[in-house]
Amino acid sequence: MDPRVEWAQGRQNAPGQVDPSAYPQQAPVDPRVEWARDGDAGFGSGREPGEASFGGSDDVQLSREVDGVLREQPEAASVVQKLTADPNPLNVTERLRDPATRQETLNTIKELADGRVLGDKPLLEFLDEHPGDGTLFEPIPDAVNLLPDGTTRKDAFVRESQLHDPVRAVGAEPTPAEFAEVTEYARRLLRAEQVVKSELRHLIEGTDATLNARTKTPAGLIDKVQRMVNGAPERPPRPEYKVGDVIDAVGARITVKDTAELAEVIERVRGHFGFGDEGRILEVENMYAQPKGRNPAYRVVPMVIKVGSGGQLFTFELQLTTRRASIAADINHNTIYKPYIEAGEAERAKVARMFEEAAALDQIENRGLNNG
Repeated sequence: MDPRVEWAQGRQNAPGQVDPSAYPQQAPVDPRVEWARDGDAGFGSGREPGEASFGGSDDVQLSREVDGVLREQPEAASVVQKLTADPNPLNVTERLRDPATRQETLNTIKELADGRVLGDKPLLEFLDEHPGDGTLFEPIPDAVNLLPDGTTRKDAFVRESQLHDPVRAVGAEPTPAEFAEVTEYARRLLRAEQVVKSELRHLIEGTDATLNARTKTPAGLIDKVQRMVNGAPERPPRPEYKVGDVIDAVGARITVKDTAELAEVIERVRGHFGFGDEGRILEVENMYAQPKGRNPAYRVVPMVIKVGSGGQLFTFELQLTTRRASIAADINHNTIYKPYIEAGEAERAKVARMFEEAAALDQIENRGLNNG
């Protein structure tokens, strides 16, 4: 089917504005703990940053099981042991700590570490030999992300919001008064997060998908602005970057079992939120259809979506991912992308290869190519 038609099917159900009263109300956020979460931490971890493990019997048992399942993959076992001992939270480490999800998670990690699908083949060569099949691999039409004049819908929203909500125009070096305004803005974002979670819980009813969400702290917002203003070796400086440009200040992640369920959830999200002038989806990236050139192993479908809360509009970033891709991304994130743990060269190489193996497995899933 023509992808323009595919996406157009979602428009008929697209609400122009969200009515928070249409969804179950969440309990108010306790002000004593609302800033305990690190805005750049992993989604939905039950452990707060800085909360260390004290080596109880559960930790000992987990360590034994990690070594047992990964006994033929010492580099992977070492990395997993370090991640589970590290206080920076991740979904994968929480799943490992939970006896109900531990074995499944370890089996997935072992599958990635064994690397039987890729073998010694470079990922890009594998992708060329196995092009994507199905709606998940269809490109996103330009009209989803762009206005008729070529302006991105996301940028147009950010500019408009900065006019109506001056705190969103605060830059990298806020005055004390401006930081107080950012703090109040972050409290509003927390309330918007409650609306986001209510909507998304409603959306995934009847599936076995899991939902996690987080909101950046005031310091996390300013840190993001400063990093974007200063740039990095692989990213040019953006001197005009402001608080309102942090479109992922509220973030949510829906994790599904496999790529078939991922395609189904994308359809649900598209049908619920809609796109274009009448919809709420401002931007979609499909890294299955169009992998990132500098990181082709990263597989996720992120969307920027409008949400209404307290009579105002905000954005949240929704990441849609498979469990396999999520596990691989978590391990890669805290080992290579943001190295919270010390890992040797062989360990980092193993993690990078596991990341690529996850992409290869997702590429061929449900076609009978990864069953033998």
